Amino acid sequence: MKKLIISGILSFMVLSIAHSQETAPAVTATAAPAPVTQKADEESPALMFGLKFSPSYNWISIDRKGFDSDGGYIGYIYGIMTDFRISNTNYYFATGLEVSARGGKYKSDLIEVQGRPDAKGKVTQRFQYLDVPITLKLKTKEIGYSKYYGAFGVIPGFLVKANRDVDFDDESYEDTEKSSNQSEFGFFNFGISLGAGMEYKFSGNSVINAGLTYHNSFVDVWSEKNATLNSNYISLNLGIFF
Repeated sequence: MKKLIISGILSFMVLSIAHSQETAPAVTATAAPAPVTQKADEESPALMFGLKFSPSYNWISIDRKGFDSDGGYIGYIYGIMTDFRISNTNYYFATGLEVSARGGKYKSDLIEVQGRPDAKGKVTQRFQYLDVPITLKLKTKEIGYSKYYGAFGVIPGFLVKANRDVDFDDESYEDTEKSSNQSEFGFFNFGISLGAGMEYKFSGNSVINAGLTYHNSFVDVWSEKNATLNSNYISLNLGIFF
C-alpha cells in the first residue's frame, strides 16, 4: 500500500508537469513569431554538472519464513550529477555516480548464533551501494528563476559493503553491532526511480536543485534460497549545479 501511495503521488506530479508543457497559449495566425521562448531554451546550458546530498527513508521488503519487516532506516545518498540536454528541447538525460547508504529492520525467530539457528531478535540491516542512475528528465520552461521537472529512470547499483546489528531477545546471547554479512547478499542491484522537483537559478548558470525520488528495487539481493529481500527508499534530493 505504501508503494502504491508514493508511486501515485509522484506519477501525478510528473503528469502535471508534462501537461503544463502541452497547454502553452496558442499564437494567432496574424502574430509575428516570438523568439523569446526559443532564445530561453538556447541559453539553457547543454551540460549541467553538480553535487548532491539526499537524506533518505529506507525499508526492506522481505519474504522468508520466520522473518518479518520491522521498520525503516534513515540513510543518505551523496555524489555527482549531470544533466545532458537532448537537442534543443526541454528533455534531459540525467546520470551521475552516487554512494547510497540504505537498509531496514526486520525481526526473526530463526537468527543463527553460536551454532544455533533459532535465536529470536531484531535486526538492523545496512547496505552501501555504488549507484549509477540513468534517468530521462522533462523540465518546464523557466518560470521566473525556476523550472519544474519530472523524472523517470533506472538505478543499477553495486554492493560495496553490508553489516547488521542484532538485538537478541534472549539475554544469554551477546548483542552484535555492525557485524559484516556482505557474503549473504548479491553484488548487483537494480530498480526503477520516479521523481519530481524544482530548480532555482540564483547566479549565472548556478542552480539549486530540490526534489523527491522514489526507488523500488526489482532484484532479490539475498543469496539465501527460498527467501527474497528488496531494498527500497524515498529520498529528499538536495543539490547544486554549477
